[in-house]
Amino acid sequence: MAKKTDRITPKNVKKVAVSPKKVKEVKEEVEKPFVCDVMVDGKVCGFRAARKQDLETHQRKHQGEVVKKGGRSLSSTEVENVTKTQKQITIEKWEKEDQVRCYIPLNFGEKPGATHEVCVNGVVMVYPKGKPFTAPKSIVDLIEHYLESVATAGDEMAFDRSEAVEDALTK
Repeated sequence: MAKKTDRITPKNVKKVAVSPKKVKEVKEEVEKPFVCDVMVDGKVCGFRAARKQDLETHQRKHQGEVVKKGGRSLSSTEVENVTKTQKQITIEKWEKEDQVRCYIPLNFGEKPGATHEVCVNGVVMVYPKGKPFTAPKSIVDLIEHYLESVATAGDEMAFDRSEAVEDALTK
């Protein structure tokens, strides 16, 4: 009695498939099991990858194609132009805003020269920690919100502290 194969592998695919064309298709399915299911121009891409990481890298290329304008998909160059425009608009907006002084304290263990990055619409701004600097008002608001949320992150978990412990920690 012939032994059944539990798994189809590239080596035993010829035993399972009937025709040479089918061998090629099945072999590709076995060797590259991850399939891109992103819709491009109304069709599924169908790209095959051997590893999940390769598929994820491929799918990142589709991010620009998925953007739609007026019912049609934009090409990657059109998306690039839209992104550049967003970056330019963001920079122009910041140039028109009032500049405000701000200070980001160093975290425990950070050395002078540490920086804090803020990214808005693809524009990355790097600010020094431990030194006062000026920045657009909207950026300072973002930084203040971030610092406040970090400072109060565990407050809702502090419900079981006595008043004496709470006073000792806040003073």
